[in-house]
Amino acid sequence: MTWLSTPSRLRETATLVAALLSLARPASADPQSAQPEKTATAAPSPALDTPGLHLVLPAWMPSIRVEPGMDIVAAYAFRASQPASGPLQWFHAFEVPRALGILRVSAGSAVAALGVEGVYSSSEGALVGVAGDSFLVRVREARVGYRLSDWLAVDAGIVPTFVVPTVDAAFGLRALGAVRVEQQGILSPADLGLTGRVIFPRGYGFAGAAIYNGEGYNGRELNRGKNVEIAALVRPAPGGPIAPLGLFAAYQNGSSGTGLSRADRVTAALLWEGERVRGGAAFTYALGVQDNGPREAAVVDVSLRVEPVARLILAARFDAYLRDMGAPDDRVFSVTGALGFRFAPPLEAFLALTRSLPSASAEASTPGSSFWEGRSAFRFAF
Repeated sequence: MTWLSTPSRLRETATLVAALLSLARPASADPQSAQPEKTATAAPSPALDTPGLHLVLPAWMPSIRVEPGMDIVAAYAFRASQPASGPLQWFHAFEVPRALGILRVSAGSAVAALGVEGVYSSSEGALVGVAGDSFLVRVREARVGYRLSDWLAVDAGIVPTFVVPTVDAAFGLRALGAVRVEQQGILSPADLGLTGRVIFPRGYGFAGAAIYNGEGYNGRELNRGKNVEIAALVRPAPGGPIAPLGLFAAYQNGSSGTGLSRADRVTAALLWEGERVRGGAAFTYALGVQDNGPREAAVVDVSLRVEPVARLILAARFDAYLRDMGAPDDRVFSVTGALGFRFAPPLEAFLALTRSLPSASAEASTPGSSFWEGRSAFRFAF
């Protein structure tokens, strides 16, 4: 009671309570984050502006900034495929392909982030999971870090990688599905490790380096090797008419699995992140796929999102997955067209039609990969 009876302490305590109950000015997001991309304004990916709480505390306490984020996609999909022999096969289902929440906290130069996502407890096609096959929560991001002024960011823990968050943010079509390199397990959006990022002044981009376990954020380390990644995003003219233009490149050297199988990746991308037009083209070469070290594969992902009038969205996406570059007839092409509407800045809805067309060899090894799919999706993200 003696501590509270001091007039200065009473005033400071009242200030603290008022700060915790009030929402203050918006704060910019941490430059390394699994935060979903914003599509209304151009921003260097994946450093994006988000609403936040700025708690102005008494002088004897550090200033704390809290930044929440959320990305939920609810969808209905109807898929029809025609086997080489037999009747037409079809299936339809309601889905939640993405349920991601993240909370970032900073106190001075120290930062921390915790992200969780919803996933089914077993892999696709499995018959046994947790509590049947319940939709469970797992950790997507858990990191601590340090920020030196505005130019250096260092993070450790479960950290976002460079390629998937950058390309995904630029395309702005996460409601229609993940980018192909993530779908096929070529690259992971996060991993356990350490990252460092240098942010160029005046919006010219960033350069970064990282070391990871290499098994992704959803797998335990299986060998003594570590994956090393370097990446850079350059914006040639951030203040001019081509400000949304970005040139991105990344290289990863590493291994995966119990046998130290080679897992090297090279990615190059041309990105455009404008207010009304977003998209680009990304190419990834992979040496070592699914614990097959000598196997070479490649992924091409091209995307375009246009808002010709306010709130109306037209989108198209093409990707090609060369499953084995040593085999001339082992590839899968996919084309998607979509019509969307933005009800409010956080909420968008899409109607999409996808055609997946595998080669004969790819279809033989993955039955059902030749299909037509119609999809309706709602996405709430901030």
